Amino acid sequence: MKQLERSSQWLQTETGSEDGLKSKADVAKRTVAIIAVIAQSFRAEGYGYAEDPDFLGHADTMRDAAIGMGKAVESSFETFDTLRSTVTQKCTECHSVYRNG
Repeated sequence: MKQLERSSQWLQTETGSEDGLKSKADVAKRTVAIIAVIAQSFRAEGYGYAEDPDFLGHADTMRDAAIGMGKAVESSFETFDTLRSTVTQKCTECHSVYRNG
């Protein structure tokens, strides 16, 4: 979870503008790939919530948004930014139930 938080914060800080995204495109691609892999890892057998469909819904939405962000890095800042907001929103929603709830 710490890596997800760091990655999300980095994206917010460093790619919050079109110029920022363009100048840091390579790192942004790696960062969103990390988010997608971590989100997918939540489905692993033995992970604490791997059987919880609501938790997996958050994780799958986050994974799909991160994959979309990777595709949007070179083509559409607006899409990238919208999907970044989706990742952040899923973190907040999930944490309100599974971390802080």
